[in-house]
Amino acid sequence: MRIGSLAFALGVGAVLSQQVAGATPLRGLTADDFDRLQTVESPVCSADGQWIAYTVTTIDREADERHSAVWIVNWAGSEHWRLTEPRDDASSPQFSPDGRYVSYLASKGANEPVQLFLLNRRGGAARPITDVSGELSDYRWSPDGAHVALVIAGGAAASRPVPRAELGHATVPKPNVIDTMHFKSDRTGYLTDSNRTHLYVLDVATQKLTLLDVADGDRVAHPAWSPDGNQLAYTRTRDANIAAPG
Repeated sequence: MRIGSLAFALGVGAVLSQQVAGATPLRGLTADDFDRLQTVESPVCSADGQWIAYTVTTIDREADERHSAVWIVNWAGSEHWRLTEPRDDASSPQFSPDGRYVSYLASKGANEPVQLFLLNRRGGAARPITDVSGELSDYRWSPDGAHVALVIAGGAAASRPVPRAELGHATVPKPNVIDTMHFKSDRTGYLTDSNRTHLYVLDVATQKLTLLDVADGDRVAHPAWSPDGNQLAYTRTRDANIAAPG
């Protein structure tokens, strides 16, 4: 080690020793500390490289629930603020290609399906640009910002199940009849038509949804646009023998 480097290291060590000596004594973690831990996830960068959107998950100890909100920060770290309320449980933030909007997935209310929301970075309230009844799980902007590819389970027009409490009478659940080898999957549960994923394209201006030609039995995910916006790539799991419990 050179003399200059050694002197620098000793100087830094002396400064750190002074800071530690004058700092508040450290204490061990307690059970209450874990409820104050926050999780930062899903960072995405704007096209100009100046802003980063991300999610922060916090714990509501009284309600015993986790909630996520979308935040934004500039690259220098000098400006940052929260874009959504934790109760909205927003996720999957993305920037529109022109950088004007931050989009994210969230529900309009309790027991409502997830929709795609747009929020103008210059101000104003967020607005949903989808009204689907299926399970919207992923999306990608086209390069020109005119369209959005959506991954939806159950279909965009699939009817939502009515909670049993609203039916007004007792119901008996139907048994699951299993006659195929591949009938269940991790996190998804029983593989049925109601949770089969399909690929749609949303016209942002007209909010018109178009179902792409996906064969029965397929499960699609991870859409990605070609640079010219004329083609979509995606992953597909083919399984023509998925069980249909009922």
